[in-house]
Amino acid sequence: MINLNQKKDFSSFIQDTIDLFKDKGKTFFINYFKISGILLVVLLGFNQIISTSTLEYMNQLNSGYFQENDIFTPVNILSILVVMVLSIILTIITFLYPVYFLDSYAKNHTLVDTAQDYKKIIRKNASRTFVFFLLTSVVFFPLVCILAFLFGLLSIILIGIPLLILLFPVATTFIFLAFYDYTLTKNNYFSSWSVAFKMLKNNFIAIVGNACVIMLLLSIAASIPMLLVQGFTFSSILQGLDNTEIPPMSTTTQIWFFLSVVVSTFVSYCCYCIFLINQGIVFFSEQERRDNNEISELINSIGK
Repeated sequence: MINLNQKKDFSSFIQDTIDLFKDKGKTFFINYFKISGILLVVLLGFNQIISTSTLEYMNQLNSGYFQENDIFTPVNILSILVVMVLSIILTIITFLYPVYFLDSYAKNHTLVDTAQDYKKIIRKNASRTFVFFLLTSVVFFPLVCILAFLFGLLSIILIGIPLLILLFPVATTFIFLAFYDYTLTKNNYFSSWSVAFKMLKNNFIAIVGNACVIMLLLSIAASIPMLLVQGFTFSSILQGLDNTEIPPMSTTTQIWFFLSVVVSTFVSYCCYCIFLINQGIVFFSEQERRDNNEISELINSIGK
């Protein structure tokens, strides 16, 4: 049994993430796909429409015949809009579900909440989550871009290289700690950023080191199936090459192309969920470190 309300170090962040998925991973992903499964299937369907149009466009370029109207059709434009809307909805679900899953686990280790319970909670908090990321895209992302530019300039004298490497995990962890506080405590937007900053400052090396390791592991895990599928895709294209022209996309190639989209979509959302769980473990640990709840509970238990 994992105690989320306990101060942890670098190794505990990673080990508890692994142990949590060993213990509750099946329940976690079953509920997740019950909530988002239909939306994912619809998203993949519209992605297939866009992918098919893209392949047809590539075939037209290969054959030397191309008309602009063949790709900018009402169906394609509508598909792109639907994909954008569904991506936003799925992103909100993917960010909110791990937060409330961990919150439920922290309160009672039996996880009595069902997929329907999580759906109600997500619907209730979706608009607030959308506001958080809308404000973040306006306030925080430009700051990150400015820092990336400055660190890039400093790379000329080598100082900026480690700063550039650390910028992404630091910024990502900063965002998710603020998001957890914003979602669970109902603090206002800037108060949550203040809390996240204090958490990050108090245990910087362990938190950022954990983020770097988890990001690396998830990137490797996500890239393996994608590389395999894309390898088959490109090999089927290259098999028909001759010295004069590139042949049209075969049915087999189109199937592999679609599979790459399917694999990419499912793996990406699963990796986001895993990373959110890991960041939640960090949040609860740092919240414990800040509030010192562990000692208070010990004193109360002695008093009883």
